[in-house]
Amino acid sequence: METVARLRQVTNCVTSGKMDEIMGLIEAKDELGQITHSFTLLIQRLQEECAHTQANEAWLSTTLRSIGDAVIVTDDQGIIMLMNDVAQLLTGWKEEDARGKVLSEVFRIVFDATRHPVESPVTKVMREDTVVGLADHTVLISKSGAECPIDDSAAPIRERTGKISGVVLVFRDVTERKRAEDEQQHLRAQLLQNDKMAGVGQLAAGVAHEINNPIGFVRSNLNTLQEYVSDLFALIKSYERLEAATTAKLEGQSGQPEVVLVEIANIKQKIGYDALAADLDPLLTESKDGIERVREIVKNLKEFSRVDQSTHKHADINHCVKSTLHMVWNELKYKAEINEDYGAIPEILCSPGELNQVFMNLLVNAGQAIADKGSIGIRTFVKDKTIFVEISDTGCGILPQNVERIFEPFYTTKDVG
Repeated sequence: METVARLRQVTNCVTSGKMDEIMGLIEAKDELGQITHSFTLLIQRLQEECAHTQANEAWLSTTLRSIGDAVIVTDDQGIIMLMNDVAQLLTGWKEEDARGKVLSEVFRIVFDATRHPVESPVTKVMREDTVVGLADHTVLISKSGAECPIDDSAAPIRERTGKISGVVLVFRDVTERKRAEDEQQHLRAQLLQNDKMAGVGQLAAGVAHEINNPIGFVRSNLNTLQEYVSDLFALIKSYERLEAATTAKLEGQSGQPEVVLVEIANIKQKIGYDALAADLDPLLTESKDGIERVREIVKNLKEFSRVDQSTHKHADINHCVKSTLHMVWNELKYKAEINEDYGAIPEILCSPGELNQVFMNLLVNAGQAIADKGSIGIRTFVKDKTIFVEISDTGCGILPQNVERIFEPFYTTKDVG
């Protein structure tokens, strides 16, 4: 009975947390004393481990709450367990209100362009069993309805066995970064446009010459057509007089159609009617061709210099090359024979304006590299799902020491100015 009583005393001390009183009960050398001593050591170890765990949890909680980014911790079902101050600020939810709720209720994210919901990061982590990131252009909608662009990553929280027990989500407001990127894109577009305009200025004389040629013969043709029309109207008036004279004679009135017929014959001879009639169709056809040439030049110039061409869109690379070739044609036609070999290539998502600028620089440089007379080759093809554009020339080439510098911005071997 004494042993049972002492055991009851030890149990009561453990239950009430009076560990100091146990020490008086374990001095006995009997078997119960030894068991009590081992039991006490175990309890002390558990208390130390518990205190250590609580300290770690407090340190981890303080660390998470001190991070500059927003942090949300969920269990493996996406139920919120913890939110730091930044997460509360961005979502508009207080931690005590959000704890226990499903992540998608608090962390509402949509695609900026389509407004379609973005898949929950927790769902994605659990499915892919790895760290995941949000898609570009993701917007967070707060509890109040305010929106801000964000980027984030979500990582699995693993137990020692490797099983995922939860997910930690880290995200940040990228409004300022997005604004800076937009400004950078705008500046880049302006620089590209300035570069285009400089290229157009460089080609202006040639473009003007290309336009003046067809405009010149169209104007000449119009002058000739004006003379032809005047002569034809004179002839038509004679035919009208013939009609009147013939009608009068048929009605028994005075009329001299024979005299008018002689007049008509004289007018035809004077204006060279047969030659005029043969020349009309070629004049009109030539004029239409000239106007079409001007229209094509203006179209190419417009495509080349458009501001919105810095944006990405689906485009035909062959068309880009041909359009640019028409732009620089006056720079090349007296110096080089152009050998074109366009392959069957699909449309691709690209920036046509920037590509046109590259093609223009390559073609102009090719022409300038030819001293007297040579040839320029243009070839496009697809290989291993990659589109290639090759532009070659029979000019002087690039010195070996300059090859490594050809992609340096503003590098040139030409005289400055």
